[in-house]
Formats: sequence, structure tokens, C-alpha cells
Amino acid sequence: MKYPQPYKTLIAFLALPMFTSIASAASIMFDFGPTTVSGGSLTNSPYHALGGSSADNAWNQVQLADINSGLILSNGAAAAGVTLNLGVSSGTTIGLSTQPVNSSALGSVTNFSGGIYASPSAGRDAIFASSTTVRYVGLQIGGLASGTYDIFIASRNTNTAAAHSQFGFVGKSAAAGDFDVTSYLTGLSLIPQTPVDGDIPGNGAQASWQENVNYTRFSITLAEGEFLNIAANGGNGITGAGGPEARGFLNAVQIMQVPEPSSALILASALAFGLARRRRP
Repeated sequence: MKYPQPYKTLIAFLALPMFTSIASAASIMFDFGPTTVSGGSLTNSPYHALGGSSADNAWNQVQLADINSGLILSNGAAAAGVTLNLGVSSGTTIGLSTQPVNSSALGSVTNFSGGIYASPSAGRDAIFASSTTVRYVGLQIGGLASGTYDIFIASRNTNTAAAHSQFGFVGKSAAAGDFDVTSYLTGLSLIPQTPVDGDIPGNGAQASWQENVNYTRFSITLAEGEFLNIAANGGNGITGAGGPEARGFLNAVQIMQVPEPSSALILASALAFGLARRRRP
């Protein structure tokens, strides 16, 4: 079939990859704890459960030390200029001069060592606060590109089958340094108690990734030079300790940049609009 030249141009643009910007988005993923993610676990995560690209499969392993260089983006490229600073606190202000002291493979409870938590899952091992008093654990990321990000936080103690809650906090600051989570975005993941005969579909404990059950999700927009701040604690969240697990755990964090529409998509839309106008009588 022969098409007029404007239609040929439109078809050519529509044939272009429309999601080119996703590959260059400055997304980054962190696995906390001593177990290195590998194999099928590279795409076993909250982001991937929502249909995230399998090309985003590169993780940074983080234990108890700050990282000032050598981080990689989720596509495996170098994350030039991106830094990670860990901290803990007994109150709402995360002190970045003190690092967490606990890094563990966890997963000792049989009913919570399979499914999405089967080793070497990024959601199984963790770093965590030292006690019910020093219960906050947090991190500050510097050097991220400006833009909007979806933040996924997997936070739980996989060494207990008891029902417990974990609170996630996400915010930003104009400068590096300690940060107060009081006014931050807050999300609750309420981990149900596993039945005695193991996990069942729909229970939410280990069968699948479920928002506000075994992970929390946030959206935040960063300006150039701003720092991303993330924290977790247990019990009754910001109001104080309580419940069967008052300590904060960080198992995995995914910071996925939301891509802007590609230039090809914008131009194709403009051409389609122009052609529609030309066809009007």
C-alpha cells in the first residue's frame, strides 16, 4: 500500500523504540546484607513484580560501611558521582556519623525462607538497628540526577514468623548531613503471621511481593544537587517503639527514575495531531 509522505514520516517515527529514555534513566538498586544476589533473584523484587524491565538487574551490595565511589546503576553502568551514607538513631533524626552494627543473612524461619525470600533473594538478608532503643536505620544518597523517582523499600525481619510492622520514611534535603524524618513521606508494611502449615497464596508473607504487606512504595521528585533520604523502623513507627519487632530493617531499596517521554514519542504525537488537522474538511 502506498502512503502519502506525511504518513510515511509518521510510520517511521512510530517504528522507533519509544522507551529509549528508560535505558539511560539513573535508576539504582541496593541489596543490604552479606548475601550476594545472583541468578533468578536478580529480578525477584517489588519493582520487577510490577512489570519492571529485566534489563534492570544490577545490584549494589551494602553492609555496614558508607560507599563513596564504585556504585553501579541498575543497568550495570557506572553510577558516577553517586554516594551512599548509612546511619542509625534512637529518635527521628538519623545520625550519619554512626553506622549500623548488624548485617545478617537472616531467613532462619522455615516458613519465611522460601518463595520471594528464597536465598539469595535481596529481600531476605538485611542490615538493621542494634536494639529496641536505637531502632532507626537509614541512608542518604547523593549525586542522583534530577527527576522523579519511584522508591521501593523491602523492610522486614525474616528471622521471625511473628506478625510485625515496619515503617518506611522517604524525604530529601538540600545538603548532606543528618536528617529528621518527622515530616517525611511514611509508608507501613504490615507483615502478617504465617500459618503453622506454611505460607498460602494470598497470605502475603512470602507468596508474592505485595505493596504495604512486604514492601512500601513512594514517589519523590529531586532537583539537581538534592539528597535522597530513606529510613526504616519497627514497632509503632514514628510515635515510639512497640510490637514484637521495634527495630528497623533494610533488606532492599530500589530507586527507579521515572523516564520522561522520549523525543520520538513526542514528535510522533505532534505529527499525528498535524495529520488529523489536515484531514478535517
